[in-house]
Amino acid sequence: MVASSLLARPPINWAPTLKKAIRQEEVKKQRDVRRQKVYRSYEYESLDSYKAMSQSGLLRLESLESAFRYLFANSDLRLG
Repeated sequence: MVASSLLARPPINWAPTLKKAIRQEEVKKQRDVRRQKVYRSYEYESLDSYKAMSQSGLLRLESLESAFRYLFANSDLRLG
């Protein structure tokens, strides 16, 4: 009688399998980066990400200007 149990089997070495899966994911990410769409210069103005980026700077500038207006209106500080 041959003992066929799970305990009699040698342990499975998962390291090569996991390394292969990780490498496949890295290759897929690199391929996706290479396949990213490159926009023409005139198309950037219509992109949502570009609009958000440009508007965030405008919002910061407006905030800075309003802070200066408040500072000049409520203190004796003047620009020379």
